[in-house]
Amino acid sequence: MKPNYWPEIDRYESLGSTQDRARQLAQQRAPEGTVVTATVQTDGRGRLDRAWVSPAGGLWFSLLLRPNISPAEAPGLNLLAAVAVTEALRSVTELEAGIKWPNDILVDGRKLAGILMEMKTGRDGIKYILVGVGVNANIDPAVMPDDLRLPPATVLGETGRQTDLSELLEMILAAFKEDYYGWPNCRAGVLNRWRDLSVTLGRRVTIDSAGNTVSGLARDINSDGSLTIVDAAGAAHTVHAGDLTLQFD
Repeated sequence: MKPNYWPEIDRYESLGSTQDRARQLAQQRAPEGTVVTATVQTDGRGRLDRAWVSPAGGLWFSLLLRPNISPAEAPGLNLLAAVAVTEALRSVTELEAGIKWPNDILVDGRKLAGILMEMKTGRDGIKYILVGVGVNANIDPAVMPDDLRLPPATVLGETGRQTDLSELLEMILAAFKEDYYGWPNCRAGVLNRWRDLSVTLGRRVTIDSAGNTVSGLARDINSDGSLTIVDAAGAAHTVHAGDLTLQFD
């Protein structure tokens, strides 16, 4: 059943990470749609437990979901989150943001935002999913570290303007919610929008996945979130997870 609203946002000045707090609330049976935001994260984390620099001025939040889907269908929600964040960023900031598989949002090859999805399962299926989002919004680029895997970008640095973080959060949540409650009927449409927003498809890439390296042309995204890559010999590889590097000719 589609609710008329989602619970009010839990706002904090400072947290270790919004993901940790959202996990605590999930374990305390907080309702679906609970959102945790923080002005500053002192221990923000990304994929593979990598540090995520989260100073004041960014948009840092986590969304609690309790979907009635199988665990195998859950990666599709990561695609949905990437589409919602990218479309909202384009609308609010007018930047040509694009999606780098699996969970980065780039502008001109630099990382503007990232997404982290965490799932807890039990004997009856999914107990909860946490979708963590970090957007480098109203941050002076000079304060961002220069030793990150991807060079960072900030909305302020790209546009010279302050962004209304409340408006950006509202637009991301509204975009996500609309498709989330239409899932899985809207899956095909979300996939097509992901393709349109992708900066990965049609590019030569290298992926390190569990110690194995695959290089080739990124051909397509699949409904389970995996990426199809065609190597130099013409063989197709389906990659479900890994670190992707865009190759520049």
